[in-house]
Order: sequence, then C-alpha cells, then structure tokens
Amino acid sequence: LDEQELAKFKDAIHNNYFFEMFIEDLPMWGYVGDISAEDYIIGEVEGSQTFLFPHLHFKIGVNDGKIVAASATTDSDRKVDITDVTNPTD
Repeated sequence: LDEQELAKFKDAIHNNYFFEMFIEDLPMWGYVGDISAEDYIIGEVEGSQTFLFPHLHFKIGVNDGKIVAASATTDSDRKVDITDVTNPTD
C-alpha cells in the first residue's frame, strides 16, 4: 500500500469504520483496525499506534446442507502497524 492508501485506512480506523458482509442473509462484521494509547478527547497523541487488521477468519455453520450461522473475526496477532503512513507496506 502506498502513502495515500495507508492514510485512508488510518482515517477509517480513527473514525471507527467497520466492514459488513452477508452470506445467505446472515450478517458478518468487524473493525478495519485498532488504536492503542489514544486519548479519547484529543485523539492521536505521541506514543499512540494505529493498527490495520489485514487477515480475517471466517466461520460458517452448516446444518442439513444449509448455512445457519456465519461470523468473521480479525486476527490481532497479525495486525500491521500503520502509525507512520510515510512508510509504505508490501
């Protein structure tokens, strides 16, 4: 991702954006990323970090050949630090 794309993701994370998907009319949602050590009033402060969740895990429940449950979760162990958007990622 380049600097402009990272800045868009960082802005989305700071504004609590989330994704939503449907499978067989069952909703799945989760956050795009997370922030650590952010001040709730001031926002981003020195020492705070912004993380992007690039990996999702899907769980699909099936009963008698039909989808009856679905969920998508993020993998916090594989989060990517995008605090410095001037440092492009692969």
